Amino acid sequence: MSGGKFPPSPLARGQAARLLEHCGKGRAGKRNAAILAVLWRCGLRSDECAHLELDDLVELDGGAMRVTVRRPKGGRKEKNPTPPRIVGLDPQGAEYVRDWLKERGELVGSRLVFVTRTGKRVHTS
Repeated sequence: MSGGKFPPSPLARGQAARLLEHCGKGRAGKRNAAILAVLWRCGLRSDECAHLELDDLVELDGGAMRVTVRRPKGGRKEKNPTPPRIVGLDPQGAEYVRDWLKERGELVGSRLVFVTRTGKRVHTS
């Protein structure tokens, strides 16, 4: 397939675990670990993750979370917008998100889940 684009290879469980271990225990480390957990365990794109709002996360029985992706790929078209999609986040991934949300607190009144220390949306580049 000359010049074609191949889908990325998914991370193996061990590779992802090592990435999560290296995030650190500080505020930015907890945020980054939560981002990695959502990207890896939910299969979200970086832009979808960066636009998640607090209301998009719903706690479920057993420690899992339901994640509503309101800005799915292609969802920015004014005509025929892509409807939101629902994905699950297992208890292990949800624990990283809960740790971040405790650390995050009420930063500058932002409704975004993943923000900088000043309350701005994280960049995806």
